[in-house]
Amino acid sequence: MRAHVVVALSCGAIGACLFPALDGLSGGDGGDASNDAIGDFVSNDSPLPTPTTTWCSDASARFCEDFDTPDAAPFAQWPSLNQKSGATFALDVSDASPPYAVRFSQVAVGLDGGSPFAAIERDFTSPAITKSAHLGFDARIDEFPAFGDVKPIVTLQLDVSLWPNIDDCVALAVQAGSAKLFECVPTDAGSSTYPGHTLSATLPLAKWSHVDIDILAAPNDIIVTVAFDGSTVLPPTKLDTRVIYGVPALQVGDVATDPRASMSFLIDDITFDWQ
Repeated sequence: MRAHVVVALSCGAIGACLFPALDGLSGGDGGDASNDAIGDFVSNDSPLPTPTTTWCSDASARFCEDFDTPDAAPFAQWPSLNQKSGATFALDVSDASPPYAVRFSQVAVGLDGGSPFAAIERDFTSPAITKSAHLGFDARIDEFPAFGDVKPIVTLQLDVSLWPNIDDCVALAVQAGSAKLFECVPTDAGSSTYPGHTLSATLPLAKWSHVDIDILAAPNDIIVTVAFDGSTVLPPTKLDTRVIYGVPALQVGDVATDPRASMSFLIDDITFDWQ
């Protein structure tokens, strides 16, 4: 299945607007997808220097990414890459944990310019989530889109085995005035619905913030909590009982906004742990 971002002006279902099929990124070109992103960097140095120590050197999470090892292939931990219709990603200078972060950008292409989409993705093979999961990362929004929103900047698929036809995930969407956490609920019809939970705050402009998404998993009782810079913006919230969990996957940087708008944000210091 190919990535199918649909702009907010024309989509008939919220799922098509928010969550492109992630499996379409894996090992294929997704039609008009561009998989040459490994060579796209923002830097005046050639080659990019590799630091002797990185932020992840001191992290104990099961998965960690600080984008600080470009000479070892900058997106080596992300086998699936996609950028199209004016949306791109590349390494950029980071002052969160120097030297680098990944920047996702969209240029205004107009209504006839296609559906902007840029993302990096990793499908894990083991182990399965059985009790809990924690996703943490730093984000800096440098430009909110004038139309639409940034949705989602991260998507945590809770069971990779349900793809390509069904999502069951949580995903964070932000815009200038609000933010939401969406859940992906499998239905009996073999599709998904996407109810949203409004957060009490959104990410600030031009300032690094730390995001924590915590999940407690039990059959028919999955609880999710979201915090920005240590302050709870979504108190413990129970997901729909149809949401299940297994071996997870992680997508970062989905740019699914109105194609008339430009936008830009940085992501750095991702940790993902589960048991």
